[in-house]
Amino acid sequence: MTDYQSAIDKLSKSLERIPRSELPVVLGELERIKAVIWAEFMTTEKGQPDEALLDMSDVAVRLNIPLSRAYELVRQGKLRGVRVGKYVRVLPTVLKEYQASLATA
Repeated sequence: MTDYQSAIDKLSKSLERIPRSELPVVLGELERIKAVIWAEFMTTEKGQPDEALLDMSDVAVRLNIPLSRAYELVRQGKLRGVRVGKYVRVLPTVLKEYQASLATA
């Protein structure tokens, strides 16, 4: 069991002993921890350049499919897209993962 799994397990077991009046404080702390984890997750690793998002025409070209099919893959959740306002973009690593999944399918 990893450290974080152990911590989550301990917290889950101790929830029964936390007085109801203290639950809002616990929820606040959990939200703070969640924000810290998201910030860490969304930050690029040191020394790693930011990946430029691909527009859907780039995705369609790289997959050799029509543009409409590229949008459809994102709509269906088969290809994970990122919304930037009204635009849809895809991370190059996500596209590579999708292509790798096609090879194993």
